[in-house]
Amino acid sequence: MERDITRTDLWTKEQAQAWSNRYWQIRWDKTLSEDERRVILIAHENEFRPVRDVYPNDQGNTVVHRHRSADRYIFDFDADFRAAGWLQFDTDQDAWYFGVWVNPRLLRTLSYCEGDVYLVVCADAQHYNAEIKALCEFHGEGFEMIACDMDAAQCLLLGGEPKGKATFYRQDRSQFYVPTEELA
Repeated sequence: MERDITRTDLWTKEQAQAWSNRYWQIRWDKTLSEDERRVILIAHENEFRPVRDVYPNDQGNTVVHRHRSADRYIFDFDADFRAAGWLQFDTDQDAWYFGVWVNPRLLRTLSYCEGDVYLVVCADAQHYNAEIKALCEFHGEGFEMIACDMDAAQCLLLGGEPKGKATFYRQDRSQFYVPTEELA
């Protein structure tokens, strides 16, 4: 990834103010043409921004909210992201604009929805496992794929009386939990 969105570093109030001041400096610079201003503002917008939204969730974990103008594939196809231990958490909502990943090594989860990125940082294995349990309860059973014949495909796509044969391959979510005795 061009910038590691999974970092939890926060800007100080002074750094956030400096970032904002630079934006307005560019915006109102009369020596720049419209094209120059547009290019410089785009570059400024792509700089690492201050994290504004940090809050605890129901499981007692820290949620860091950021925004990225991109799609979920910045995570899916990033070799460094996978090498760091991130695993896809399959849901029935997965699409180019939505995805969930978990990292049992770093004790973190990450959700992407229409540009909003929610990184959940867990303090320990118990909090991480509580987060995974909450994800499982919220998203239900995830499936990796459905193999079906044409009759079943019509029923799945168009509804109606179930017919044909369909096999659902479900994700083994037990791989996401961290054994708590290993970290005790």
